[in-house]
Amino acid sequence: MLKEAREISRFYKASNFERRKCPRCSAALPIEYWRVNYSKSGLGQTINIGEGGLLVSLSEQIEVDEKLRVKLFFSFGPGLNTIEAIVKVVWAKIDAAKEGFYQHGLSFVDISRSDIKKAMSFLNLFSD
Repeated sequence: MLKEAREISRFYKASNFERRKCPRCSAALPIEYWRVNYSKSGLGQTINIGEGGLLVSLSEQIEVDEKLRVKLFFSFGPGLNTIEAIVKVVWAKIDAAKEGFYQHGLSFVDISRSDIKKAMSFLNLFSD
């Protein structure tokens, strides 16, 4: 390997770059979720959200690769808005910020184009 390539490689490994295809925006939004094929719902909160998925805090640990139905609630324009989607749990860990809660990285599996547009319009309010 060339010296320049080694230097670049070491630089990128040492840096904490965003590896997601779509950047995320911090947003604490209430959510309701259901395990697919179950009727009992649970409540949680988003930590961040982007076009490709979201980070949530839930009071129970959900297994990696499990699919959930989620409904996000937010105020944008007149009234309350909702976004519904099917998501897949990509990773899970104990939420260091909230005892008794778990953080879950979720990727969107099925979300309507109109709900993506709604979410991005809301998140664009917070971008520069």
